[in-house]
Order: sequence, then structure tokens, then C-alpha cells
Amino acid sequence: MQVSVQGLKRLLRWLASAALVLGLLVLLPRLVIEAQWFAQFDALTVVLRRWLFQCLAFALVLGLGLPLQLQQLRRCWRLRQEAPRKQLRERPLAPLASGPLVAVLTGLLLLLVMGLSYLFLQARGLILDPFGGEVITGLSVLADLPPALVLGLAVVLLPCLLRWPYSTLRISLAAALAGSATACARGWSLWLPGLLAVPFGEADPLTGFDLSFTVLRLPALHLLVSLVIAQVLIGFVGCLWLTFSEGTSLTDLRFPGLSREQQRVLQPQLAVLALMAALSYGLSPFDLMVEGSGVASGAGFVDLHIRLPLRLLLALLLLMSGLGLLVPVPRSWFRRAAMLPLLVSACLLPIVEWGLAPLVQRVWVQPRELQLETPYLRRAIAATRRAFGLEAVRELDLEPKQQLSAADLKSAEGTLANVRLWDSGPLLEANRQLQQLRLYYDFPSAAVDRYPLNADASALGSQQVLIAARELDSSALAKGSRTWLNRHLVFTHGYGFTVSPVNVSGSDGLPLYFVKDLGRSGRVQALPQLGQSQKRVEQFLP
Repeated sequence: MQVSVQGLKRLLRWLASAALVLGLLVLLPRLVIEAQWFAQFDALTVVLRRWLFQCLAFALVLGLGLPLQLQQLRRCWRLRQEAPRKQLRERPLAPLASGPLVAVLTGLLLLLVMGLSYLFLQARGLILDPFGGEVITGLSVLADLPPALVLGLAVVLLPCLLRWPYSTLRISLAAALAGSATACARGWSLWLPGLLAVPFGEADPLTGFDLSFTVLRLPALHLLVSLVIAQVLIGFVGCLWLTFSEGTSLTDLRFPGLSREQQRVLQPQLAVLALMAALSYGLSPFDLMVEGSGVASGAGFVDLHIRLPLRLLLALLLLMSGLGLLVPVPRSWFRRAAMLPLLVSACLLPIVEWGLAPLVQRVWVQPRELQLETPYLRRAIAATRRAFGLEAVRELDLEPKQQLSAADLKSAEGTLANVRLWDSGPLLEANRQLQQLRLYYDFPSAAVDRYPLNADASALGSQQVLIAARELDSSALAKGSRTWLNRHLVFTHGYGFTVSPVNVSGSDGLPLYFVKDLGRSGRVQALPQLGQSQKRVEQFLP
């Protein structure tokens, strides 16, 4: 067994070294290009300062997380080694028979895999889009996890956990911390504005806090809470796996129960999870103002009268549970005051979110929705007006006096001659029938432009035209022609364009063209209806 463990460690060291080298090969060119881009605007110090903050965040997460998590895992491993000699009271806590033990170990494996997947997914999302501002929290995490990743990790981790539990869990914790540190470093666009936020001078209508907290500090808190919960959950699951698989538990499919020493080791992690969950639910007033389910943006009647009080109650119960796990109290009091709120919280959450709130919305709110939601509609409208600066808009009543004279019409000859008769929609439809010329071409849009085609430009002004580019539509290629050569080397771009006057049409109602057709048959021509010379048209439309 010692040889196998040493071989596994050597393999893991080699894989870690290879991953580090590969990461540097991918990261260094990106950093060089980013530095050069900032340097051309004399802002190299800006990106260097940002890199410094990111490195500090990465080092802080690893520097705090690794010792704490590995030390906690080491304690559980030491107690696992002493399992044959542990002392249990007459009625031990959490004894498990064969069926419950298999179910618990399966659940722990799934929690470990989902925690790792979540941290990898969070880090990947922030790497690809650090300015997206999206932090995956709540029960929606389960829907966002890729099933293939979860299943693949479970298949890889299960035999390793059964064969080398301590080494596998240490590696899993290190990988989770690397994901957390990466997500924290790349999440600088969330926590750095929160650290540097200045007051907006506008109070939140629900909490009274300055809106800078909701806009800038709330996303940073969500990122912090989500990463801490995921990281502590992985460490807690690892400790539980070592505990429940100790001694002959796997061979006998029976766990005798938790000793007092094991309970004392597990309590801090459970307390941190309870406190972080309490903080997450304590942010509900701000979350509902941003993501409420009212008829307008923000919190509605059901959010403020059903969801908010019960979420705050859950936060209070979880806070009591966390403090009860941390503060030394008598055994009987601990059971009633610490464990009972946890059970109540776990039962109330799905009932409130999926049962009670929708029921109240349908039965009580919808029949009198306008009456109940009016205060929140007014608040949303007022906030929208302030956000867009509409409160500073002045309303003026204009009374135009139409006193056009013959002299005015004569002086505006160029404007009247350029009155637009063609819209881009009908013109593009006509172009697709008259000027598409190949199945794989299309006219997606048209733009308005002006050219001095008139001989008397001072009087008539510039000629207004519609220009439509003949673009390539590769989806129109025949199936047999959709080869790599055709798609990447032959059919790569459009060809030519049309130029049409906006103020005349042909005798058949179709558009006329200054520029039409393509290839050798392409023509640039003057239009007799507008009195423009061929030479001048060719000069300005070569």
C-alpha cells in the first residue's frame, strides 16, 4: 500500500507540474498582449495595479484556506485512525445501519462532486466574462451544473475515495481552493468596486441603506458567500467521508455513531455553514429589491409580506444554530437550541419558496392586483425616472405657425427634390429579386448616404441615396457545396452593392439604380429623370 501511495503522489506531482506549465503557456501571452494594449494608452500602471490586487486575492484565499482546511482534514484522519479505541455513550449520535450508511455516503459523494463542479464553473464563468456580474447562487446552481462534468468527477473520485481517501480528499480540497482563488481573483470587477464604493446619496426604500450598497457591494458579498459556502461544504463533506468510512464501516456496512471528539471536530465547519447561510438569507431585503417577482422590477406584495419575513426568520434560526454550535453550552440545551432551528430551517425553505408564496400570489394578490401592487408600481416608476434623469426633463408646449410662402418653397428646392419616397424594406425586397443574382447572396440591410451628383449642387444639394451591400449567405449553399474549402477559402465574402436614389422610381414602380449588377455586367449609370451627367456620376461613384 505504501508503494501505491508513493506512486500516486509522484503521478499527482507530475500532473500538477504539467498543469502549471500549461497554465503559464496560456496565461503569459494573454498578459503580454493585455499589457501592450494598456501601454498604448499610457495606462500600464492601471493594469499592473489590477494584477497586484488579483494576486493578493489569490494568495489570500490559498494562504487562509489551505492551512485551515488541511488541518481540519488531518484532525478527522487522526480520529479515523483511533476508531477502534473511540468511546461512545449509551445512545450515540448518528448510528447508521447498512441502508442509511450507503445513502449517506452516496449523498456525500454527490455533494463533493457538485461542490467541485460549482467552483470550477464559477471560476470558468468569471475567467470568460469578468464584467458579466453574474454570480451563481441559490438552488439554480443545481440546474447550471453540467451533468457530464458531475458524472465524470463522480466516476473518477469514487474508486480513489475508497482506495486512498485521505490523499484524494487533500487533492480535492487543493483543487477546490485553486478554483475558489481563481474565481476570487477574476472577480475583481465585483469586489473592487465594492471596496471603493462611494455613497450615491439615495436611500433604498426598503432598508434605508444607501443604494451604493445594493449596486456595488451586494454582488461582492454574494461572490464571497457563495465561495465560502462551497469551499466549507467540500471540507465538511470530506471530513464526514473520513468519519463515516472509518474502521470496518465499509466492510460491515454499519457505522456505530459519532464520538464526542468527532462531534467537536465537525462543529466548527457546520457552524460556519450555518452562519454563511444566515448571512445569505439576511441579504434578502436587498436581493428582493433587485430580483423581486412583482409586476414591475423589484419587490412586490408577496415578496415583502411573505418571502421577506420568512427569509429573515430563517436567517435568525440559522444564526442561532451557528452560535449554538460555536458557544460551549450544556448538552441538553445544545440539542434543543442548536439542532432544532436547523431542522426547522430546512423544512420551511421549500415550503415557503415553492408552496406558500405562489399560493398567496394566486389566491390573494391576483384578484386585487392593481390595489395591492399600486404602491410598488409607484416606487418602481419613481426610481426609473430618477435613474434615467427624467425628473429633470422640462415640458414645453409648442404652437408652430405654418406660414410657408412661395419664396420658402423656392429656396428649399434641394430639400423638396430629395424628399424620401423609398423605405429600406421595399427596396431590399426588390433587390433580392432583381439584384441578388446568385442564390448564395443576400441584401440584409440598407444605409442612407448623400453624394454631390447634381450639377448645381449649391441649389439642389447632395443626392440622397440608399446603399445596400450584397452579402454572402453561406447557409444558402447547396449541401454538396458546403465543403471546408468552399466555406473557408472560396465563399468567404459578399460581392458588390447597389446604389438607388430615394426620390424616384421607374415607370413600373421598381427602384432605379446608379450602381447595379456585378462582375463584367456591373454598371454605374446616370439617371435621366434626375438630370445628372454620366461623367459626374462615375466621378463620385467609381
